[in-house]
Amino acid sequence: MSEIKLTADSGGGTTSIKAPSSTTSNADVVLKLPVADGSANQVLKTDGSGQLSFGSDISDLVNDTSPQLGGDLDTNSFEISLDDDHKVKFGASNDLQISHTAGGISSITHSHSGGEPLHIVSNGDIKLKVATSEDGIIAKSSGAVELYHDNAKVCETTAAGLKVQRTTATSSYVEMITSAGVAGYLYGESNNQIQLMDRDGHAFVKGIKDGAVELYYDNSKKFETRSDGVTVQSSGSSQGINVKHSNGNVVASMHNKGSGDEGYLVLYDAGEVATIHMDAEHGRITAKSIRLHTDNAANELDDYEEGSFSPTVSSGGSVSSYSTQIGYYIKIGRMVHWQTYMSINGSGDSGDFRLGSFPFTSGAYGSTAYGGATVGYANNAFQTDNMYMYMEQNTNVLMFRKRDGTAIIGNSANIFGNKDFILFGQYITA
Repeated sequence: MSEIKLTADSGGGTTSIKAPSSTTSNADVVLKLPVADGSANQVLKTDGSGQLSFGSDISDLVNDTSPQLGGDLDTNSFEISLDDDHKVKFGASNDLQISHTAGGISSITHSHSGGEPLHIVSNGDIKLKVATSEDGIIAKSSGAVELYHDNAKVCETTAAGLKVQRTTATSSYVEMITSAGVAGYLYGESNNQIQLMDRDGHAFVKGIKDGAVELYYDNSKKFETRSDGVTVQSSGSSQGINVKHSNGNVVASMHNKGSGDEGYLVLYDAGEVATIHMDAEHGRITAKSIRLHTDNAANELDDYEEGSFSPTVSSGGSVSSYSTQIGYYIKIGRMVHWQTYMSINGSGDSGDFRLGSFPFTSGAYGSTAYGGATVGYANNAFQTDNMYMYMEQNTNVLMFRKRDGTAIIGNSANIFGNKDFILFGQYITA
């Protein structure tokens, strides 16, 4: 094996260039030196055809300020390690950067100048985990996007919208927050109840499956639907229902009157002037009567009735026929207002003349006094200038008397001579 020795200018040392111990098929190897010296830290390298030149040492990545790959980088079953506070950058403008700081913060930063989105693409599901192994977000291929809390699923999208769930408890809720703070909650209980709540967890509206819908004011139930209608619930004075006009004035109200279970009803005219006011103080309407002013029997109106009757001669003569026999009454409470129109045929006698068959029995004179009557028209049937009439107590008979108190007898005047007469009056029933 031959070599060439070059002797140093001083020091006595030499530098040798040796030929290889053998060549392939006795081929000659010719190396041509570069025409000029290279730069600092460069190496002598060949172009594969014997031409030598100075260039960077590809094995010295530490000192190479602009290393470049000539092909794909194969890690050769090793890993790429990047120290803290440095980044891996992608794109001509470094649009995408991946980094990890000494403080433990890892970041994927996408900052495209055109505002293009960051795409994370998978041909299957995408999972984002926290605390190493706990699910945080799962985006399923052609399916739901699921959100987890402490590794328990609490929310997912569905084909119809959004589902919120809490499988670890019998209640679940959606919290609504504005810039001012918590506004309220949509709350579900068990599998049969849903509520709309304020920020303190007090119900506004509660709905029960196959049951009631309840409305609340300041956490106190005021309204409830029922199978037979609705219930308005009050718990104190002046609580109940108000019906208002569009101008704000109340036109009707049903309220709780006091702390007990007393109620009252008021209907208003313009300007909220009460026109009907019913309660224990002002009156009461029951199933059978109306009590006005106060709730007692003395103020009770329990009857209103209209009808006809046929008055008859009960004493003072014999009737062969009635040419006219009309009676009509209006009864309000115990007061009977009546009027008759009659023409009597027959013969009178010396007995007291009386008319009977009035529709109700009169009261006793000691408690109700006597009812009376007036002649509206007589046609010479009576001597009206010397006559008065009254209802006999505890009967349905009208008595006829002269001014001196003696009875008008049946054969006086022309009572039975087919002379028409009109009478009207009133009396109080028993």
